[in-house]
Amino acid sequence: MQNIKIIMIFLVIGLKANAQEILELDRAIEIALKNNYSIIIAKNDALLAKTNNTLGNAGFLPNVGLNFGQTENINDTRQVFFNGEVREGDNVTISNMNSNLQLQWTIFDGFHMFATRNMLEEFEKIGELNARIRIDETISQVIGTYYAIVQKQKQILAIKNAIEISTERKRIAEERLAIGSSSGLEALQASVDVNADSSALLRQEFDLINTKAALNELLARGPEIAFAVTDAIVMGGVLKYEELLQKTQLQNPELLIAQRNTRIADLSLRQARSSILPTVSVVSGLHYNTMEAQIGILQSNVNRGVNYGLTASWTIFNGFTQKTRRQVAQIEIMNNDMARHQSELRIKNELYQLYIAYVTSKSLVDIEQKNLNVAQRNLNVSTERMKLGAINALELREAQRSLIDAEFRLIMAEYEAKLTETELLRLSGQLILPG
Repeated sequence: MQNIKIIMIFLVIGLKANAQEILELDRAIEIALKNNYSIIIAKNDALLAKTNNTLGNAGFLPNVGLNFGQTENINDTRQVFFNGEVREGDNVTISNMNSNLQLQWTIFDGFHMFATRNMLEEFEKIGELNARIRIDETISQVIGTYYAIVQKQKQILAIKNAIEISTERKRIAEERLAIGSSSGLEALQASVDVNADSSALLRQEFDLINTKAALNELLARGPEIAFAVTDAIVMGGVLKYEELLQKTQLQNPELLIAQRNTRIADLSLRQARSSILPTVSVVSGLHYNTMEAQIGILQSNVNRGVNYGLTASWTIFNGFTQKTRRQVAQIEIMNNDMARHQSELRIKNELYQLYIAYVTSKSLVDIEQKNLNVAQRNLNVSTERMKLGAINALELREAQRSLIDAEFRLIMAEYEAKLTETELLRLSGQLILPG
């Protein structure tokens, strides 16, 4: 009874899926680009780097500050002048108000600001490339998961065909039993095989539901949203290794980041060298100050005016820290250069291995297609021979297993070929073209 309930659940789910509009791969990618949380976060991180790339952060713009102060002093005062006059009072108030507007603008800092500006631009580009890496990885996952669903649907269809064949075997065995040409063992074995295939179908249906939920997660949708996919694994055009290698060297975002990290190291050295040169700044300001007293020499005093000038500073010696900074920057340049070469070698090796897997998988597709045709013919012949009593149920089951195995191998070869194709496009920067 429990098995019947499970079967009914899957039948209902299957009917709902069949009623859904087909989700094309392009549409799934479009949804992921818009809604996937990892992609949104990566784009926001790129926006942060772009936001930080300003003239102000680079040091090109002046600093302007406004100061204001108001003080009140209450004193008991006694003042004696040289002419003998005495002025005194209790709780005498003296008021002071000071305000000034100051501007400081560094007009030369050993070209440090130019190096910083270029560095901020590199960070912005790296932010964009990091976002592209995350987008490519997510889209690769979407494609892989989408075709995993197609793969499982094909496997389900193969199992359903196996169930039909097992059911036909059972019918033949029962007919032979009825006329006394065989024992009841063949019919019992056919029933066992039908149950085994039905169990495999349930497991495959369960995997299909989980895989659809995984795709929904990538699309930032609820796991219960039902949809159907296409019934074929579509391969792109033939990929050539030399073309892939050339595009990888020009477009792979990891390699582009490694190149920009090397430039950042060069800019760090320029920043370190800038400290051996003087810093020149323009200063200017406005001030307005007042003082009022109830007793004293002056009853009130008002000052207002403008100040301006030029300041320069030059560090002559600071404990060899300038030299140390330059040495550290030079080491960073060497390390970044080595890291770039390491990344180039690693990605080239990965591309080569993927291409071998791609070619092998495509060859396997051709071979397994031929094997499937042979296995289908073998099963057809075996079925007819069993009807004639030339072979037993065990031999027919073996032919049936050969067909199922051939179908599954072909499905797996097609799936692996698509996965390697997707990864080759991702490595060569062609999965989602820039812009």
